[in-house]
Amino acid sequence: AELIDGAVDDSHMAAMAASKLTGALPAISGASLTGLTSAQLPSGTVVQFAYDMDGDFINLNTDSWVDTALSITFTPKFATSRIVMQAIANLYVVGGGSTHGLCEAKILKEGSDVSETISIYAGYGGTESNNTGTNPFADALIQGNTNAEVYKVQVRNPQSSGSGGSHNQYSGKSALFLWEVTV
Repeated sequence: AELIDGAVDDSHMAAMAASKLTGALPAISGASLTGLTSAQLPSGTVVQFAYDMDGDFINLNTDSWVDTALSITFTPKFATSRIVMQAIANLYVVGGGSTHGLCEAKILKEGSDVSETISIYAGYGGTESNNTGTNPFADALIQGNTNAEVYKVQVRNPQSSGSGGSHNQYSGKSALFLWEVTV
């Protein structure tokens, strides 16, 4: 190729054979790619991921739903994406002398239920009959917009008068995970 002021001009580049390109080529960065649409991404592509962890203790001495510290404000990139939600509730449940123990957890979006309620039971008999540990549950929805919306986890002990329950009683944390996935 003929050099003109230390550079190769376009006319010489167009005529260059591909066999002349040898050796290691520099990596191409995708950092400047913008404007992708959901239609350009294959179905099942994870667009973004968010999570929150919580180790705060909550004594569940009420049958009312109680907010945990698990909360994520999530803004989807595409209105047509599926939001996959998973929560892991670290619950301690103990039955009373004459009743089963029961604690429940659920996910809300903007204050409305968006997941099935998970129910964790323990048998009769007090501390000899308990259930302690992490309890995962999941659901999915199409948010239908690209608005920032708050997802959070609530817990309760609907049998509080006869049994015991708590959130994060022992070491370990509860968690909330959100994935935006193309459909």
